[in-house]
Amino acid sequence: MNNPAKLRFHAWRKREEVFALHGWRAHEGLAFVEGLKGQQLVLRFMPLTDSGAVETWRPPLLPEVFPIKIEEIRLVHPPCRANEAEAELLRKESVTKKVPKNIQPLLSFGRLRPPAWELARLRCDPEILIPQSDDDGPMAIRLDEFKKEMQREFEARTQEVATLMRLLDEGQSIIGVAHYYPDLTDWPLKNLSMKRATCRFFLDKERLRLRDFISNCAKWTLDDARQCPRVRNPILRARWAKQNKRDFQQMADERKELLDWLRLPAPSPQKLPPTLSFLSNQQPKDFPSDEFTDSLSDFEAASEDEILVAASASYCVTFAKGQRAWFMDVQSRAPQNQSERQEFIQDQGAVIRHTKRRARTTERRDKPNRCAHFENNFSLAVIPQRKGEPLRLTVELELRSLVKRIIEAGGSIPRTELRKETDTFQPEKLLRSKTAKAIVKAGLLGSQRTGRTTVFWAKVRAD
Repeated sequence: MNNPAKLRFHAWRKREEVFALHGWRAHEGLAFVEGLKGQQLVLRFMPLTDSGAVETWRPPLLPEVFPIKIEEIRLVHPPCRANEAEAELLRKESVTKKVPKNIQPLLSFGRLRPPAWELARLRCDPEILIPQSDDDGPMAIRLDEFKKEMQREFEARTQEVATLMRLLDEGQSIIGVAHYYPDLTDWPLKNLSMKRATCRFFLDKERLRLRDFISNCAKWTLDDARQCPRVRNPILRARWAKQNKRDFQQMADERKELLDWLRLPAPSPQKLPPTLSFLSNQQPKDFPSDEFTDSLSDFEAASEDEILVAASASYCVTFAKGQRAWFMDVQSRAPQNQSERQEFIQDQGAVIRHTKRRARTTERRDKPNRCAHFENNFSLAVIPQRKGEPLRLTVELELRSLVKRIIEAGGSIPRTELRKETDTFQPEKLLRSKTAKAIVKAGLLGSQRTGRTTVFWAKVRAD
C-alpha cells in the first residue's frame, strides 16, 4: 500500500472511529491498523463457529481485498424477563451452561431451560429487557387484545374438541380434522380401541382445562401481564427496536443474507404454538418458566442454525469490492512479534518512498498548479489548460457531497454502500452534468466495474 487505506469502525451505540489500514492477512483474519493518536493495533476477526459437538459447516474464506468498514450489529433481539431478579438468573445461566445445539428449551429440574438462542445472544451482549414504568400504558392495551385473542381461540378449541369427541363416539377417523391437536393421530398405540379411548380421555380433560383457563385469564391484571411473555415481550421488543433504530424485517433479511453466506440449508417450518391446556397448568406468576411460548412466532420460518448463528454474529465487515462477512467478535491487541511489527514498517517505508518520488516530480514541474485538484472543501475544481489560465469550475452541492463522501471513505466506495441509506439514490446520474464530465476527464472522479459491483473513486489531486 502506498497510501494507507481507511478502515471505519462503528461500535454498537458509539461514535464511528477511523483507522489507517497498513496491512491485511486474509488467511489469518488479521488487520494491522493505526489509530488517530498513532497507536499500532492488530485487529483479529473471530469467525463464527458451529455450536454442536460435530462441526457441520465452516465460514467461507475471507477476500484478499482489504476491509473498509467494521460495524457492530445485532441480528436477534435481546431476551425478555419479568424483573431484574429473573434477568440476573438468566445471565448466570448463560455463563455456567453450555449452549445446546437445539434451539428449543430443555426440561431441567422441573422447569424449562431458556432456549439456545438466548444463551448464545447473552454470550455476545448481556442486555436483557425488563418492563419499565413507561410500558404500563402499551401493556394494558396489549392485555386487552390478548384477552380477546384468548377468547376467540378458546371458542375455536372448544368447538374442535367437541367435533373430535363426536367423531370418536361415532367411530370415524379424526385424521386431517385436528388443527390445534394434530399430535393425537401420532400416538404410537397399535390397539385402535385403546387409542380411541386414550384420545377421548385427553379431550375430556382438555375441555375442563380450557374452561378453567379462560375464567382465570379474564381476571388477569397488569401485574399478571408482566409475567406473561405473550403479553409482555412484544412491548419490550418494540421499545428496544425504537431506541436502537432497528427494524425486525430488516433484521430478518440480514439473517437470510448471513444464511446464504454460510451456505446453510433452507429454513424448516416450525411447529404450532403450545396448547392452551399447557398454559392452564400454570398460574400467571409461573409464566417466566415458559418463555418459549412465543419464541416460535418471533422467528417464523427460521431454521435452528440460522437463529443460533445470528445470535452469535456481532460484527459485519465490508470489503473493498463490496463483499460482506460476519464474525463473532473483533479483538484488538498490540503487535506481538517481529512479523506483525514488520507490517507497519514495510508500509511506512513505502509511504516514505512514495512521498519522495512525488516531491521530485513536483520539483520538475514548471508551475505548482500543473495538475487538476479540488479547492475550498471540494466546492471548486481547478483544471489546468495547455494555454492560458486554468479552468475553474464550481462543483454542484450534490456532486460535492458525493466527492467528499468518497474521499472520507479512503478514495473509493462501492455503489451498494452509497445506496445503503436511500435505495432511490443513483450516484451515476451525478456524473452526467457538464461540470462532472470535465472533472472526470481531468482524473479527479470516476467509476469502474468490478465484477457485479460498481466502485466510485475520487482524488483530491490528480496524478
